[in-house]
Amino acid sequence: MSDRDIDGILTERVAICADAGIAVSRETMAQLFLYEQLLIKWQAAINLVSRKTIDDVWQRHILDSLQLLKYLPPTPDVDADTSAGNEDADVMTSADAVAETDNTAPDKIVLADIGSGAGFPGLVLAIARPDIAVHLIESDQKKCSFLRTVSRETRCTNVTVHTARIEAVFNTEAVAEPADQAAKASIGVAGDTKTGDVTQKDIETDVQSGAEKNAAAQRAGDTASGPHGEDGPFVPTIVTARALAALEDLCAYTAPLLRVNPALSMLLLKGRQCGTELVNAAMTYDIISDMHESLTDEDGVILHIKSFERR
Repeated sequence: MSDRDIDGILTERVAICADAGIAVSRETMAQLFLYEQLLIKWQAAINLVSRKTIDDVWQRHILDSLQLLKYLPPTPDVDADTSAGNEDADVMTSADAVAETDNTAPDKIVLADIGSGAGFPGLVLAIARPDIAVHLIESDQKKCSFLRTVSRETRCTNVTVHTARIEAVFNTEAVAEPADQAAKASIGVAGDTKTGDVTQKDIETDVQSGAEKNAAAQRAGDTASGPHGEDGPFVPTIVTARALAALEDLCAYTAPLLRVNPALSMLLLKGRQCGTELVNAAMTYDIISDMHESLTDEDGVILHIKSFERR
């Protein structure tokens, strides 16, 4: 693909987002294009997304994730014209953000993306909003290796990848599988067989490093202090998830976070059963929510859980 072709693609995608009320800079769109190319390359080695969607990564995965920008809060202490997703305004660069973002400060936006998979929507939002701290929580070792590679290659410095079960990071009563055992089970037989430009040895090396860090973090973590990862404790203000579990289960996963942040909210990409899920979850939780149409899926919705608590 020539530079002219890429330039045309970026121009078109920026325009599509603008028409949908999502302001994304050309620089950010270039980062997301690189993300897309890395996903296609890695898909040949490990299963990251459905094969049915690999020919339309932009629409089915990246734009699907970008639409959540409209519902993220603006950067604290920034004028109203720098609203979420408006990168033409005077917002921090990724390099500034990594130094400025405090994972525990109550006035900072800290997003926890659970069951991150290939990084949708969490990693897309991190690239588009370098002013917020994003924690990607994914138990699959190979997928975490991919997430770290993308964040490194796109120079997305506001991301922390947790190779662990949700219960382990959020410090619920469930016991997560030890990280080193999970790594071995996920890798299988080690080899140096090359698939595309990614080798099994590459994945194994990165997986082992991530597993060791997370195992050490879990040993050092204080289970009474709330969420705790390899870089220390953090207090999420927003939880995101995509095609992970029914709403009642998502509430159960995240309810322990209410003890450290009662104002916790959730942004969830849901399907046609969302209404039924809300009814079922309401039997256990008092929920205040809004529902918005999806820009990318006629059967999909964006469910914004503004508050919830167990009955």
